[in-house]
Amino acid sequence: MRIIIPILFAGFLLGCTETKFNTIGDIEYKRFGEECLDTNLTHWLIDIEARNAKDSVYLNTKKLGRKVEFVANAANIGSDLYKILEQTCSSDSVKVRCSARDFYQAFNGSVPSYLSPGEKISCTIYFSDKLSSKSYVAHKLGFESELITKYLKKSNWNTKYDSLTGIYYETLKQSANARTEFKKAKFKYLIKSINDKIIAYSKDNDPLVYDVNDRSILLGIQELSRKMSEGESLRAVVPSTQAFGPIGNSKVTGYMPIIIELELIEIIE
Repeated sequence: MRIIIPILFAGFLLGCTETKFNTIGDIEYKRFGEECLDTNLTHWLIDIEARNAKDSVYLNTKKLGRKVEFVANAANIGSDLYKILEQTCSSDSVKVRCSARDFYQAFNGSVPSYLSPGEKISCTIYFSDKLSSKSYVAHKLGFESELITKYLKKSNWNTKYDSLTGIYYETLKQSANARTEFKKAKFKYLIKSINDKIIAYSKDNDPLVYDVNDRSILLGIQELSRKMSEGESLRAVVPSTQAFGPIGNSKVTGYMPIIIELELIEIIE
């Protein structure tokens, strides 16, 4: 009995100090830290664990191996859930109970087909960080630099570094031809993601005809072409500043380096 009483008393204290759920609109929420009022931190790095009405986990972003990046300005800022999240600080978390409709509409998304809009779900949202626009850019560039370093270490390339462009490149096939400036040339190319997934490539019978006045060509190709003579080929790790930039495209996310393989087949002019 002497052992049981302290245990029961400790359990009673924990029950009394447990944070209760608050309510805003149709949403119940429980924040585990203090309310945060800094609304200038519009880039959120978060993890989400969500359970359906049967209390089964159907979403756990921690398994992705990276944080979910969310731009707060892209949310439905008039929603009750947005107001809750906006006032949750970095390194804090919040648990919400609401309909699937209220949750997904707050992120300007649609309810997945395996949930009904009115189904009550329970979500815990963990804020790894909240960043200003300037801090977010620094974060993304730092992450990109890490990706490039890891890729080069894994690939064991014998690279040269261009400090002006941030491009790492390696000559694959050398040529006895002298390097000369050109106005127009034919190139064979292959563009891949940092994960070696093909993004674009030239066909054997349809090379890229590059005119130096054509500014629609990737900056990375423009820069690399200046380092080559006719008959040479190279490969390079190209940072996003010389590729698809902070926005990316349908195949590459923003702030993502790419791999370019390039061969100068013929100088036309």
